Amino acid sequence: MMRTKRNRILAILFAGLLCVGGGLFWAMTETQKKEPVISRIYGNFGYNTEDPREVAGVVDYVFVAYVERFDKTEHRHDLGEDTEPLPYSHYTVRVAENLKGTLRTDVSIPLEKYGGLFHDGKHILLYENDILPQVGKYYVFNAVALEDGSISLCGENVNIPLEADVNEKSLEKSAAVEQYRAAVKNQIAPSTDWARFTSKYEVKK
Repeated sequence: MMRTKRNRILAILFAGLLCVGGGLFWAMTETQKKEPVISRIYGNFGYNTEDPREVAGVVDYVFVAYVERFDKTEHRHDLGEDTEPLPYSHYTVRVAENLKGTLRTDVSIPLEKYGGLFHDGKHILLYENDILPQVGKYYVFNAVALEDGSISLCGENVNIPLEADVNEKSLEKSAAVEQYRAAVKNQIAPSTDWARFTSKYEVKK
């Protein structure tokens, strides 16, 4: 069982990577000129990322949050010093409602997300069926806790945007929120023996 922050995030990362000839297998999706090209990773995670019940069973926390700001992009040589450094995007969010777990709602919380802008500024790395959160919007987040107590997003369908007309006072109107509320209630436990940690942003009992 993995016991370190690095090992856990790499476990999630490698679970989703398909390697071809020792390299990452991704497809380039062209966007408008002068905008970064999106590089998509096609992954096999060992669970159905399209089934919210399975997603809810794998992650430690499911919550609705407002994205207050984008903080930075960090680049790490997770696959070796001689490989392209991989991007991690850092955000600060405010939890509006907990669906699984009890994260604090009285303070802003930092999130780390696998994916983002490469250091060359020309490419964005994302999993298939994944998007980068936008500042000023609400999402359902499906996150895991790392050993150091931080919160991480990694994989497909880990941040689900709420409808444009929904805010913190009208979450009951959101189909996305209700979908994941039901998913948590009927969550399917993963077949893999995942290492489980508790976030330092949990409400203290």
